[in-house]
Amino acid sequence: MLTFPLLKSGQQVQYPLRRTLRQNVETVSFLDGSEQRCATSGALHEWTIQLGLIDEQELNALATFVEQIQGETGQFTFTDPLDGVQYNNCSLATGGLSQTFHGPGRATTELVIRENPN
Repeated sequence: MLTFPLLKSGQQVQYPLRRTLRQNVETVSFLDGSEQRCATSGALHEWTIQLGLIDEQELNALATFVEQIQGETGQFTFTDPLDGVQYNNCSLATGGLSQTFHGPGRATTELVIRENPN
């Protein structure tokens, strides 16, 4: 399985990094119009990674990675930089990589990584 690439600094992310927990919920609608919601699995992690100080080489590595995982059913391994826990079943929340060039050696992008239910 593919692993999320490292930046030139040896890290996966830059700060600020946002990590949230999300809960998958199933909603059942009844004939009287009422609803009941039930958690379908445990809480899953989601990371928003804002990369604001990367160069073209790092951006190209990320773009190559995004292309590779699309061919691999979108799953990859991500290590949470806040606690070092490795999550083997992750995917991108968005289909592609948005990128902005600000000049030579300066590019920005943002990725949202989701832990998938097993």
